[in-house]
Amino acid sequence: MLRRRAPEEDSAVLIDMAPGMEKGDSYGSTANTSQPDGHQAATCRVGNPAKPQIADFVLVWEEDLRLGQQQDSATQDKRDTHRAWRETFLDNLRVAGLHVDQHHVQDEDSAVHYILLSAPWAVLCYYAEDLRLKLPLQLFEILAKTLYGHEKKGLFGIDQLLSQGVFKAAFPLHKGPFTTPPEGPWAPGLNQRQVLFQYWARWRKWHRYQPLDHVRRYFGEKVALYFAWLGFYTGWLLPAAVVGTLVFLVGCFMVFSDTPTQELCSSADSFQMCPLCLNCPFWLLSSACALVQAGRLFDHGGTVFFSVFMALWAVLLLEYWKRKSATLAYRWGCFDYEDIEERPRPQFAASAPTTALNPITGEEEPYFPKRSRMRRVLAGSVLVLMMVAVVVMCLVSIILYRAIMAILVSRSNNTLLAAWASRIASLTGSVVNLVFILVLSKIYVALAHILTRWDHRVLQSE
Repeated sequence: MLRRRAPEEDSAVLIDMAPGMEKGDSYGSTANTSQPDGHQAATCRVGNPAKPQIADFVLVWEEDLRLGQQQDSATQDKRDTHRAWRETFLDNLRVAGLHVDQHHVQDEDSAVHYILLSAPWAVLCYYAEDLRLKLPLQLFEILAKTLYGHEKKGLFGIDQLLSQGVFKAAFPLHKGPFTTPPEGPWAPGLNQRQVLFQYWARWRKWHRYQPLDHVRRYFGEKVALYFAWLGFYTGWLLPAAVVGTLVFLVGCFMVFSDTPTQELCSSADSFQMCPLCLNCPFWLLSSACALVQAGRLFDHGGTVFFSVFMALWAVLLLEYWKRKSATLAYRWGCFDYEDIEERPRPQFAASAPTTALNPITGEEEPYFPKRSRMRRVLAGSVLVLMMVAVVVMCLVSIILYRAIMAILVSRSNNTLLAAWASRIASLTGSVVNLVFILVLSKIYVALAHILTRWDHRVLQSE
């Protein structure tokens, strides 16, 4: 069976790079890093004694020197707690085999502390074997399960330290410079970062296809699939934008050519309408000209066609994206990643209360008892039902607010307010609804993070 050639924009090689760069590992990538001679490509990073050791990850925290002793007891206790957590976390990283190098930048008002972390290849291999992983372990997974306090209290992981403000930032370093050498963009031996900056991360390259294979080599499959989706979705928005613009132009034409609309707007003082309330005066039909024109702009046969078009467009978009994503996943070797080679969450491995024998591999693995998990799921479900009840109560309160507001405004002595009572109630009700949405969204996001940690799922996809 013949295999169709892959699209040019996905597999085109932009420029020759430095030897070995196309085989280099990327942060978060599941790409195969083995070389033809059987050695691992990643050994050229921090585990190779023949090359100077470089930092793989950087932790940053700031210290305000202006505070001094002008702090209350609560603030001082918080700073002392953060300092103890930070020192415990770094000590545990050293015990785990990581190289910790500290640098400080200080001025009169503040000091910025940089913690440079690097992991020898032997340490990464050890943790990968400890977790029974078939993929190379990344340094972030060690940081995600390192303790900085009591394990039963859930005091572990760099994510919680960042949320608590113990560290200001945590990030991996880029590989090599991004600026083009003096020889120009066609100079031999460009690294992946220089290639992407020269041929992709520029505004004047917006009309070119994305070099997804280059993005995948540097950032990994997850980021490459994200940019593949952005490019695919942007391309599919073009026909929808063209059809929508045509329908809008048809509406603009009908505003000035529709006979009933023109008669209403040109009626002047010819027609007087009945009052809208008991104390309201008569009003002119021509005063509704702007509302009728706005309604005619969008309320015509073209909008029906556009609705049907968008329904078909959405279905075709999803189906063709499934085909596109499956093609990229197969070519990049991550088609069955979730089912076969997805890594366990480091937080689960660090917080699992016990271990159990895997019936397939025969090895001891972190295990969370089903009875304890069911209790947690039940408690989380009750909390979710309570939040759904809160949403229903908010919706009912908004409906009652609009009805009461319309009645109160219609009884006002101001004729203008009384005439616009329904619109004022609808507008203010929308504002109240927006406030409810913003507040509840913040609460739900925080609650989702708490329930995710509470549920103790093994895999991230769960």
